[in-house]
Amino acid sequence: MVKHFSKNRRKYNFKLHITNKDSKFVFKKINNKMIDYKIYNINNSVILHSKLVTDFFFNKNENILNKIDYDLFKQIKNQRRKQEFLTTRILINEYFKKQVYLFYLNRKPKLSSNSFISISHKNQELIICFNVTEEIGIDIEKIDAKIMKIKSKFCLEIELNQIINFEKTEYLTMLWSAKEATYKCLENQNDIFLTDIYVKIINSKEGISIVNKKNYKLNFMKTKDNYIICHAQKEN
Repeated sequence: MVKHFSKNRRKYNFKLHITNKDSKFVFKKINNKMIDYKIYNINNSVILHSKLVTDFFFNKNENILNKIDYDLFKQIKNQRRKQEFLTTRILINEYFKKQVYLFYLNRKPKLSSNSFISISHKNQELIICFNVTEEIGIDIEKIDAKIMKIKSKFCLEIELNQIINFEKTEYLTMLWSAKEATYKCLENQNDIFLTDIYVKIINSKEGISIVNKKNYKLNFMKTKDNYIICHAQKEN
C-alpha cells in the first residue's frame, strides 16, 4: 500500500524527518535556493520525486557535485540534460547524506554504495527509486491521448482486450509505464522488447507483469498533474 501525505508549500529552511512508514513533502535550502521533493515508500523501496532544478544551480554546482560529477557536468551542453544531471545528484545526496557515486554499467544506473537504484524523468518531473536489497524499476509517464496512436507498438492483444474500470488513455499509460519499469528490473535486457512483457492491471494501484517466466509486482500512483508512476519489483 502506498501512503502519501502532503503539506502546504512554505519556504522554511528545514528538512522534515521521515520514517519508514511515512511519505511526505521535504523542503530544503541549497545555495540559498529553496527546493522541495516528495518521498514515497513502497514495499522496501524509497522513492524521491522532484521537479527539475532551474538553471540557478548551474553556476552553483561546485557545492553540489563531487569531482568526478563536476567534470562530467562541464561536458554537458544541453540545458535539459544539465537539469536532469544536477537534480539526480541533489536527490542522491539528500538520501544518503554522504558521498555516493552514480555510474552506468550496461546502460543501467549503479551506485557505489551497492544499493539498487532506478531513475526516470518526463518533461520537468524526475523520479529516483532506491532499494537496499532488491533490483527495482521505476517509471513516470504523462497521461496523454497521443498514446492511442502507438498502442500497437507496445501492447499485446490480450492487454488491449482486458476489461478495465477506468479511462482508456490512462489505462494505456499505465501499461506503458509498467512495461518500462519492469524492463528496468531485468538483469539481462538484451533482445527484450516491450511486447515481450505481459501486464495485468488489477486496479488503479496494483498489477503484475510477466517476462521470461518471472513475475513482477507493480504499484501505481497517479499525481494531481496527471502523471502515472509505476514501481516494479520481482516477486519472491
